[in-house]
Amino acid sequence: ARAMLSASSRIAALALAIAAALPGACAYTFFDVNSVAAELSVADTIRDIKDLLEPGGTPALDFAQATADALSAYQGSHVETLARQVNVGEPTYDLYRAYFGDDTWLDTTLVSCFEGTVAPWNAGAVITLGRIECIEKTSMDAVPLVGIQHHLDLIKLDFSNVSAARVNADKAYALYRGPAGGTGDSNSPFHRANLRGRNFLEPGTTDIYLTDDNSNSDTSTARTNLAIESAFDQLAVALVDLGGADESGATAAIDTIVAQLEIVYLQASIRYAYQVDQQVAASDTTGEAFLKRQAEGQAFFNVIAPRVNSVSTTAAETFAAIYNVPNAPTQVTSYCNARRLARFSLPEGTTELNLGDLENTMADDGRQITPPEEAVVCTEYVVTTSVVPFARVALEANDVTSALGETGVADLVQITNAQAAYDASTSLKAFADSPPAGGDASVFSNRYGNPAPYGVFIADCFAGTAPWIQTPGRKECIEKTVRDAIPMYRIFFLVEDAATNGDADLARRALDQAYALWRGGNEARAVLARAERRSQDYYTDGVLQEGTDQSLVTIIDAAFVDFAAAISGGAAGLAAAKDQLFGNLQAVYYQASLRYGWIMDDLLDTGASAQEFFDPQGEGLAFWRVVEPFIAAVTTTPGGNTVSSAVADDVTERLDPTELPTLKDTYCLTEAALEGRLNPSVARATVGVLNYVFEDRNPTVGTCAAFVPRTAVGRELLVVGQAKALAAEVDDTQVGIEDARAIYETPESHNSFLTVAANTDVQSLAQASYTTEAYQRALTYFINTDGVGSGFYDTFALQAFESTGPFADPRDASLQPIPVESVLAARQEMAKKMVEDATAVQTIFHLLDSFLAASDLVSALEFLERARALFSGATTAFGSPSTVWDRANKRARNFVTGVGSSTYLTDDGTTSSTSVALVNGRIEDSFATLQDTVLTAISLPPTPSPATVSEVNAIKDRIELIYQQATLRYAWLLDEDAAAGVANNYHDHHSEGWAFWRVIAPLVNARSASAAADIEAFYAYTGARPTQDKAFCFVKERLEANRPGTPSASEYGRLEPVPCNYCGDETCPGPTPTTPGSGAGAAGSGGGGGGGG
Repeated sequence: ARAMLSASSRIAALALAIAAALPGACAYTFFDVNSVAAELSVADTIRDIKDLLEPGGTPALDFAQATADALSAYQGSHVETLARQVNVGEPTYDLYRAYFGDDTWLDTTLVSCFEGTVAPWNAGAVITLGRIECIEKTSMDAVPLVGIQHHLDLIKLDFSNVSAARVNADKAYALYRGPAGGTGDSNSPFHRANLRGRNFLEPGTTDIYLTDDNSNSDTSTARTNLAIESAFDQLAVALVDLGGADESGATAAIDTIVAQLEIVYLQASIRYAYQVDQQVAASDTTGEAFLKRQAEGQAFFNVIAPRVNSVSTTAAETFAAIYNVPNAPTQVTSYCNARRLARFSLPEGTTELNLGDLENTMADDGRQITPPEEAVVCTEYVVTTSVVPFARVALEANDVTSALGETGVADLVQITNAQAAYDASTSLKAFADSPPAGGDASVFSNRYGNPAPYGVFIADCFAGTAPWIQTPGRKECIEKTVRDAIPMYRIFFLVEDAATNGDADLARRALDQAYALWRGGNEARAVLARAERRSQDYYTDGVLQEGTDQSLVTIIDAAFVDFAAAISGGAAGLAAAKDQLFGNLQAVYYQASLRYGWIMDDLLDTGASAQEFFDPQGEGLAFWRVVEPFIAAVTTTPGGNTVSSAVADDVTERLDPTELPTLKDTYCLTEAALEGRLNPSVARATVGVLNYVFEDRNPTVGTCAAFVPRTAVGRELLVVGQAKALAAEVDDTQVGIEDARAIYETPESHNSFLTVAANTDVQSLAQASYTTEAYQRALTYFINTDGVGSGFYDTFALQAFESTGPFADPRDASLQPIPVESVLAARQEMAKKMVEDATAVQTIFHLLDSFLAASDLVSALEFLERARALFSGATTAFGSPSTVWDRANKRARNFVTGVGSSTYLTDDGTTSSTSVALVNGRIEDSFATLQDTVLTAISLPPTPSPATVSEVNAIKDRIELIYQQATLRYAWLLDEDAAAGVANNYHDHHSEGWAFWRVIAPLVNARSASAAADIEAFYAYTGARPTQDKAFCFVKERLEANRPGTPSASEYGRLEPVPCNYCGDETCPGPTPTTPGSGAGAAGSGGGGGGGG
C-alpha cells in the first residue's frame, strides 16, 4: 500500500538511502517522492550557506563578501520560501507570529543576520561569530522545524483530504530528514537530534547516552530520531486509504513528532546555558568564545521559544535573558535555571527520560563548571514528567486577571470579559469544577457542603450574587480565586496522592503536578508570587523574610525537594513530607489572612468610609477561603482529644462583604483561629510577624491577648462588642438611653456563612436562667432583696431604660421630685453597668461552674474559653471600655500599693492608658493554666482536681476583687459629693456604685448577710442623698471583713485620693487629714488618672 508510485531516479535513490541509513527500523517511505524535491533542497542550500560563511570550518576572511554571497544563496531558495510563508489560521504559524510579533519573523531574523546592520548583529565580535550562528541555526533548524509543523498542521486541519495529507506528510519528513548521506545529511534536524543524543545521558547515569547503542559514537542514532522515525511511519500507516484516514492515529503520530523535535531543542538550550555558565565562571564574557556560545544558544532556543512560552512564560523569559546577545548573565546559574525550566516545559507525552541530563554535569557536585571553585550544585526541584495542563493554570489565570485590568475597579464589561476567559480555559475551570477521581474532598464538603466549592464561589463572583454585590470585592474574589484558591485546591489532592499512592512513579508524577501549580507557567500569577509578595510583609527574628532562608518561597521549594527524596526513600517519611509541604503552602495564606485582618481593623480605627472596605474585605475573604476549610476542620489536642475549630466562623463573619465590621478585632480573631490550628509541621514563628505590627504602624491594632481559643467564642465576643456599642450610644439624655436600649434588645445579625444559635445578643444572657451554683446563689439573693426572679440583671437594665422601679419617681429627702437630668444620669449608669459588667460577670461565673461540672474534655474546654472570652474580649489593646478586663484596668489606675505610695496596681505602676491591671495578669495566668490542663489531658477526671478548683476560685475571687474596688471607690465619691454640698451632684455616683455593688452582692451576702444588707441599704437608689457619715469607711469595713479567699490584702491596694487615716485605721507619715479633699493626694471624682466608670 505504501509502494512508491513514480519517481525520478535521483529522488528514488535518496529515498532508498534514507531507508538504508536507519538500521533496524522500518523507515518512512514517501507516498510521492516527486512532491518533496523542494524540501530536500533545503539541506543543500544550508550546506552552501555554511560553506560560504565558514570555508574549511573557519570564518571567511572577507566576511562582508561571504555574507553577501550567502544572502544571494538564500534568496530564491526554498529556505527563503519557507521563511517568508504567511499561514494565518494554522496553529503553529499563529503561535510563532504572536510570540515574535512579525508575520515573517524567520526571514526578518535571517536578513538581519546576513546584513549585520541592526542590533545586536552590528557590534564588535558579534558581527562575525554571532551572525554565523544566527544564520546557520535559523536556516538549518528554525526554518525546517517551522516548515515541518506547517505541513503537519495542514494534515490536522483537513483529514478528509487524504491525498493532500499524504503529500504534507512527505514534505514534513523530507524537511526533517534531509537527503541521506553526503553533506546534506549533516544539515537537517535529524542530524541535530543525533548530536544532542550524543550529549545527553539517562538521568542518574554517567555513561548511558540517549542513543540507540547507549554510546556517544559518531554513528549512534539519537533516541529522539528513533521515536520520530517511528511516528512518521505510524503517520504513513494512518494515512493509507483503507476507508479514510485514521484521524486519531495520525494525530497521535503528529503530536509525537512535534514533541520529540521540541526535546532536541530543549536539549540544545540546556547545553548552551551550561557553556554560558562556563564563560561566566571564568570571567570571560566579552570575547568571541562567549558571544559565539550565547548567539548559538539564542538561535537554538528561538526554534522552540513560542512552544515553551505557551507552557511557561517564565521559562521563555528566563531563556531569553540567558541568551540576550551580547548581555552576559552575572551569576553562574544559567544551567540550573535552564535544566529546571526545560523540564518544566516538557511537551505532553514526554518525561525526563526523553530529555535526559547533559554530560559532564553528573558528578557528585552536580556541576563541572571551570574553574571548580565557581561550581554551583543544582539543588532546585525538577519535574520528571510533562506538567503542561498544570503549568497552564497560571497562564489561564493571567488571562482572566488581565481582562479585569491591572489597576482600579473592574467594570461590568471587564468582569464579563474575565468570565469569558475563564470559561475558555482548559485547565483552570476544569480543576475548579470537580475534585480529581478518588480524591477525598471531605474537608471541603464539611465546611461548604460542596466537594468543589471554588467553582461555585467564582460563579458567584462573576454573577455578582451575595456576598459579591460590590464590584471592588468581585474583582478581588475573581483574581484570588483563579490565582490562589483553585491552584491550592488542586495542590491539596495532588500532595495527598503523592503521599499515599504507593506507586513511586505515580507519586512523583503527582508531586510534579503540584510543583507546576506552585510555580506556574507564569510565576507572576502563581501561588509562588503570592508567597514572594507576603515575604515582603513579614519579619522573622527582626529581619524581613524576603530573599532569606526564612521566606516561605525558600522553605516551600526545599519542601518539594525533600518530598521527592521521601518518595524515593519509601513510605516512612511521606506523611511528614506532605505536612511540611502543604503546611507551608497554607502558611502563605495564613500570612495573607492576617494581613487583611489588620487592614480591616486599621480602616475601622481610622473611620474609613464603607466604600474603602469593599476591596480589602473582598480580598481578605478570598484569601481566607483558601485555608478556611482546614482551619474549621476538627483538630486534635496534644492529649489526643478532638476540639471544634468553629472559631473560624468569627473570621468568616468579619470578612463578609455584605456587612461592615463594627468591632476592631478581625486581626486578633484571625490570629486566634490560626493559632493551634496551624498544620503540625508549621511553627507560628514560620509565619512571622506582620510588618504593620512589627513596625507599630497603628499601636491600637494588632496586639492580641495571650488567650488563643480552640473553640467557638464568637457568641461571647459578639456580646462584648454589643456592650461596647451600647456604651458608646448611652448618655444622660432620653434619646441616648433609647438608642442604647435599641441595641440592647436587637439580636446581632449574622451572614449566610454561619449557623449561629438564636438570641446571641447581650440581653439573652441577662435573661438566661441556669442551674449552676453561681446563678442560683444570685437568684436567691435578688428574690429576697429586690423581689426579682430569673433574668434579674435584665430586669434592672430595663428599669433603667424604661424609668421604672427605683427610677419611676425618685424623691429627695424632702420628698421633692428629682430633676429629670439627674434621673437620666442615674439611669444611664445603671443601664451601662448591668450590660457591661453584671451580665458579663454572672455569665463568666456560670461558665466556670459549668466547666467544673463538664462530663467531657471538649465541653470543658468550650465552657472555659467562652468564660475567658467574656473576661478579656478579643484584644489587650483595649483602649475602649465595656469589658471586665478594661474595668480592672480602670480600677488599678485608682488604687496604689499603700499609704504614701505613688505606685499603682498596674504592670508598670503608672496610670498610663496602656497600663494593664496586675489583677488581669493573674486572672489570665489562671485561665492559661486551666486551658493547658485541658489541652494536655488524656481524659477528664471523675471530679475536678483540687488544683483545678483552686484556679477556678482564683479567677472568681479576683474578678470579685475588681468590683469590691469599684464598690469602695463610689462610696468615696459619694463622700466627696456630700462634702461639696452641691444639690443633686450625687445621682450618677449613687446609681453607678449600686450597679457595681449588684455585681458582687450575692457573693458578699453568702459570707455575711448583715454586711450585705448594710451595703445594700446604703446604695439602694431612692433619689435621696445617702446620709451615711463617712460612707467610704462604712463600706470599707464591711468589704474588708468579707473578702474572698484567694487575693492577698496587698492585691486590693489603697484608693489613691483618700486621705491617710481617713477611717482611723492607718499610720500616716505626716499630719492626718480627716475630710474628703483636705489631704495631699486627694483628687476629684476622676481619681488617680483613671477616669470615671
